[in-house]
Amino acid sequence: MPTEMDQEQHQLVPNSCVDSDDNDNDDDDDDDNYDEFDEVKDDNDEDANLSYHPICDPSGASFSSLKEALRQDLDAHGFDLLSVLPSASSDDFYESAIVCINMCRKFVSDNTKDGDVEDIGKRLKAHLDANFSLGNRNANDDGDDDDDSGMEQYYKPVLTDDAFLMTLDDLEDLKM
Repeated sequence: MPTEMDQEQHQLVPNSCVDSDDNDNDDDDDDDNYDEFDEVKDDNDEDANLSYHPICDPSGASFSSLKEALRQDLDAHGFDLLSVLPSASSDDFYESAIVCINMCRKFVSDNTKDGDVEDIGKRLKAHLDANFSLGNRNANDDGDDDDDSGMEQYYKPVLTDDAFLMTLDDLEDLKM
């Protein structure tokens, strides 16, 4: 027969949402939740698994860090992505960065199919100067939603799993 102390230990508060079949292993359940929490990876751990493909290099070369890929574009092709991205304090930094990166990727893809990468950085910069104005991203958009020359086409990634697009926060930090 249960003692008075046993009865007090298992007594429920009126209107309690605790199931009367609960046992004293609640602490074990809490430990399990903490174990699951510990398994959650930090964003920086995930970035370590990304492959960064330089903007101006259609060969498929990849780097383990954003800075290395940006450095490759600058050293090999004279193209500095950070110089064409909007200010980090801009209200539409992310939107503009997505459009800019995809516009760059499309231009490089379209203009290096024959393997001609000579002056691709310079040609890309000229293309962006003519078609991607930081103040007016829609300079070529005549308002016709069906027109493929509008900026809407650049909201869809050109490169599948583009690490540049996945790490826009890092690009923003580099702009500061």
